[in-house]
Amino acid sequence: MPDPSSRFAAFIAELRRRRVFRVAIVYAGVAFIIFQIVDATFEPLRLPDWASTLVVVLLALGFPIAVGMAWAFDLTAEGLVRARESKRDQPKKPPRPVIGNKTLAVIAVLAVIAAAWSWLREPSPDGGPITSIAVLPLDNQMGDPSEDYFVEGMHDAIITNLARLSALKVISRTSAMRYKDTDKLLPEIARELNVDALVEGAVLKAGDRVRITAQLIHGASDEHLWSNDYEGDLTDILSLQKAVARAIAGEIGLALKPEEEAYLASAPQVNPEAYQAYLLGQQFIRKGYAPDLWRGIAQFEKAILLDSTYAEAYVGLANAYFNLAWANQYPPALAWPKIIAAGERALKLGDNLAGAHEIQAFIKADYDWDWPGAEKEYLRAIELNPASARSHWHQSYVHFRNDRLTESLESINQAIDLDPHYPRYYIEKTNILLKQGKDDGALNLHEYVLDTFPSWPYTHWFIAHLYAHQGRYSDALVEVEKTMIVLGEDIGDEIPFLGYLYAKLGRTEEARQQLERLDAFEAAGGYASHFTRSWVYIGLGEIDSALALIEKAMEERSTWLSFLHSSSYRAHMFTPLQHDPRYQAILKRLGYSQ
Repeated sequence: MPDPSSRFAAFIAELRRRRVFRVAIVYAGVAFIIFQIVDATFEPLRLPDWASTLVVVLLALGFPIAVGMAWAFDLTAEGLVRARESKRDQPKKPPRPVIGNKTLAVIAVLAVIAAAWSWLREPSPDGGPITSIAVLPLDNQMGDPSEDYFVEGMHDAIITNLARLSALKVISRTSAMRYKDTDKLLPEIARELNVDALVEGAVLKAGDRVRITAQLIHGASDEHLWSNDYEGDLTDILSLQKAVARAIAGEIGLALKPEEEAYLASAPQVNPEAYQAYLLGQQFIRKGYAPDLWRGIAQFEKAILLDSTYAEAYVGLANAYFNLAWANQYPPALAWPKIIAAGERALKLGDNLAGAHEIQAFIKADYDWDWPGAEKEYLRAIELNPASARSHWHQSYVHFRNDRLTESLESINQAIDLDPHYPRYYIEKTNILLKQGKDDGALNLHEYVLDTFPSWPYTHWFIAHLYAHQGRYSDALVEVEKTMIVLGEDIGDEIPFLGYLYAKLGRTEEARQQLERLDAFEAAGGYASHFTRSWVYIGLGEIDSALALIEKAMEERSTWLSFLHSSSYRAHMFTPLQHDPRYQAILKRLGYSQ
């Protein structure tokens, strides 16, 4: 029986004789040059993505043809002639080839197609998959700053659509917006956000036509991976936004679940006027101040008037009223009916909206005091929008309230990972440290926020509460005064806390002056929270008056009642009430276990 090694050597020799190796090398070199030409010219020429894909596929298919031709034919002076087997050292009865021509062709085709597929599907130059991404603020190509609200709405929508893809980590809008008009290099931004890739883009709106330009860039290398334009009518804006997300998912080779495919494939048309009113409302409520919240409410109501089935507008309306109540700018007794009505309508129209479930979680926690129900709604909101740092933050608090500190820490760390440039989450993390008795760690974290986010106006406010928690009332007073320089005097929050600190420092007359200021504000038609007013009475040691005000806050379902729990950074205020049976009864009604 012939030696297999000798048969293989003979086969290799025949490949060399027929110049198969030479043809393969030359073909690969030419193909490489063509790849470089395609990469350098197709994008500037604004040729569609499928054109470059077609060139690659044709080159891949051409390789086995070239190899097969080299095996089967010789180039002679007479032209192409059928190749003859070498007679040199040929046995009388030639052994059956180890690998037949057909088998060789199949192997070559499979190898080349696999290599081409790998080249097409692997966008990351360093060989690693893209599993995290940040969408940078989009450029406003209208040249009109009054259209920023529209551009920001497109930015937010692309983030939200990408966030629905469970296999992809997407940085929240708050942190991404930090890089608007920045001069930082893209690799530096990617490193700060800890992401593999970045999306840049621009928006142009002319009449009822919109064009969204998007490009995907590898973070570490700054290498451009893909770009495209999407243009259509305003009525089809949701379809354009989802097309961008779908294209990005395809470019990075993301495996989508069936429900994610279905989500990206479905995009109802919108009423353009209602949609723009909604985006304008969103811009107002992001600012967070009471006048802007009221402007946002007017825009959401306009959107609903134009389209009564607009679920997102109801979510925005509920959020605006909740924020007003949370900021002590509107009586909770008046806000809650509006929050509940808008929330129920949003859920009925859009059960797959993360925001609708987040509103339900607010209602369960702060109105019904149903903490298991709130946790269920937060979990659903996170399932629908894994990139919602706010939902992870609120879920952290639900865990914290049940003394599940490990889970609470995990949730707040997820919020920080998704939104690393939002200082509030670092502050909330200090609650866990305080609960664990790690006051120094909490102070270090506050100082980190102060050093990292020096322009954030609330840093001194939270440091003031930390100092008060430690009994450092003079230091706390200094921090409150710094806050008031930046933010002004807030009747709903700062004035009551100021009264509390004056009382703890023995400056009783000044403490009572703060109560008089609250009375005058209410007499003029304003709203002064019963809950925050109770702080001053606690500081003065007038426990009966403090408990009576907390009872009133219970009746109106104050959104601040959660601060009674021992995990709150304001919990230090309520220490004098801890052993009073009336206070214990309040905690029990709220569902808190002490």
